[in-house]
Amino acid sequence: MPLDRGLLHRSRLLAIFAVILTSVAVSTPVLASGAPPIVRNFHVAPAALPAPGGNVQVAFSVLNARSCTIMVTPSTSHDSKRFTCTSGNYHPSLIIPANTTSVLVTYEVHLRITGVGRSIVASPVKISVAPQSSGSTTTSSVGESTTTTSTLGATTTSTYPKVRGNTVPVAADPDAIIKIGGNIWVASCKGNELTVINDSTKQIVNEYGSNLNYQLDCPDALAFADGYVWIANQANSSLVQLNASTGAWKQTQTGSYILSPDAIAVSGANIWVANNPSNSGGIGSSFLSEFNATNGSNLYITKNTISQSLSSPTCIAVTGPNIWVSDSGDLVYEYNATTGKYLRSLSGVRPQGSYCVSYYGGHIWVSSVGNSEVLEYNATTGGYVRELPIANPKQILSNGRDLVVVGSIGISNIGTVQEYSFSKGRLRTILKVNIGYYSRVGMAILNDGGNLWIVNPWRNTVTRYSLSH
Repeated sequence: MPLDRGLLHRSRLLAIFAVILTSVAVSTPVLASGAPPIVRNFHVAPAALPAPGGNVQVAFSVLNARSCTIMVTPSTSHDSKRFTCTSGNYHPSLIIPANTTSVLVTYEVHLRITGVGRSIVASPVKISVAPQSSGSTTTSSVGESTTTTSTLGATTTSTYPKVRGNTVPVAADPDAIIKIGGNIWVASCKGNELTVINDSTKQIVNEYGSNLNYQLDCPDALAFADGYVWIANQANSSLVQLNASTGAWKQTQTGSYILSPDAIAVSGANIWVANNPSNSGGIGSSFLSEFNATNGSNLYITKNTISQSLSSPTCIAVTGPNIWVSDSGDLVYEYNATTGKYLRSLSGVRPQGSYCVSYYGGHIWVSSVGNSEVLEYNATTGGYVRELPIANPKQILSNGRDLVVVGSIGISNIGTVQEYSFSKGRLRTILKVNIGYYSRVGMAILNDGGNLWIVNPWRNTVTRYSLSH
């Protein structure tokens, strides 16, 4: 019988097509050298933001890649991310700036995937930012106080007047705050700026911007030690040291021991940094690194083990000889602050999504997002003591008299700052603010005696409130 060349050709095509389908269906394929890159399910959430802008989550799946690049048009100051990617799912985040105009602003997010000798570009997705409403004020009146139930007793109802505070505008996306002497220092990630505010007058006394001297690139955490301010830059994975009195730049530390730092704390003569590669869309294990607070030299890097494997360290609390680190992977770990040796994790009731940790007077407080509670532990024994039911707690700060908690009302767009009084066993809401979209980025807080400084990244402001009842 004569050979049907057309039939043979079609059979070969079907066989090739079947091989391609089979390789796509396998979750972790073995790729042939030179296979073209493939991208699927490219999307951004949310697709619409309020006027203050905010964070959006990019998500996509990729095969056969070597690098991924995300760009935004029109251009913004933090719109470009390039990172190593291979095959898998990726979820980098982007910061979209505030809309200061009276009309809707639309951005396009572009994704380029580079493989072996070839690149592909996905169809862009759009993000809209609502127009800015007219009018502004430097004094705010916010939030009625609320009622809560303490696990130590019966429901306590208390009424407080509206809280008034003094608000200071700062650079875009502020998300870290500390007090040094009589001044408040605020770091703004998107604005690449440090703002110094007089604690008494609430006036800006200095602003240190992003230039060749300061080398700021999304400053995300602050610490003070031995007369110097240390700034953790998330975008370019570096630590910058400035003179706290003059603002003069001293040095910038980079290297494999600093990778998308997310938290920083001072313990004695040393500085501890929590590193989260996933923050910038990168890959690799999270880890802690320790530095000399005077010269910035690297002293120690944690090693992940079976007993303690960090997935996303978000907060560091110093207890004196040791440090406690909260990990959103549901655990809180203790390390020796001098040697970096892992000691133990908290025992008893286990947090679900431990976002932050705070220490005061022998007590460890952990925000447990998964079960909407703030949990208390004995810092000496690591044993569980009690819990406070607080919806979606994120940032927390204890000063022995009060516990201040940043959270949200359900999985919604209403951010809250609440204060629990240990002496009165009461919880009141200090602030409610429409953040436009529920994001992992929360309001930073500073409890300064009887005053509370709150950083609002959705409105690019910092406000001081009185905690007096």
